[in-house]
Amino acid sequence: MLTLEPMPYDELPDAWQSMKTEFPDNERKPLEMLQKLYRKGVYDIWWLKEDGLRKGYAMMLWAEGCQYALLDYLAMLEKGRGYGSACLEALKERYPDGILVEAEAMEEGLAPDTARQRERRLRFYRSAGFAPCSFAANVFGVIYRVHLWAKELPADWEMLAGRAYYHIYQAHLPERWLDTYFNVEGQP
Repeated sequence: MLTLEPMPYDELPDAWQSMKTEFPDNERKPLEMLQKLYRKGVYDIWWLKEDGLRKGYAMMLWAEGCQYALLDYLAMLEKGRGYGSACLEALKERYPDGILVEAEAMEEGLAPDTARQRERRLRFYRSAGFAPCSFAANVFGVIYRVHLWAKELPADWEMLAGRAYYHIYQAHLPERWLDTYFNVEGQP
């Protein structure tokens, strides 16, 4: 049986070690930053387990007064077994107001392997019911296509998603970093 269980604080370094192989250096926050967010109470970390064994993890960032939570990291320790989809479904139950996702955008000139990996991730989120926003975000030099899942998308969902996305980063990045390393283009 699959369960989504809170990850104890002292197990975060285990997940972070896995992140070294799952996420490029420019997309991986330092462990100390994740620990600080966790201690502040704005970072939820989860193990996806099957019969008590770890199958993957998810990390959710949120901000006070924000309607949606941001899926900061999602990684499965075993690929191709449906664990990622199961984890998203469990997260939807935990965050019924809505979930924002950043997925690396398709860009000109990508290496074929990188382009296939990005396209696979975009399809994964879309098949799970996440709607792609028309705006892109440049976060620390990485271009993301932001997606939103909500039980029912309101008419102004892109505007709400854009505001929530900005609010989450505004709440957690120092202003000098926000001005320098965070840019949302084409937001409604």
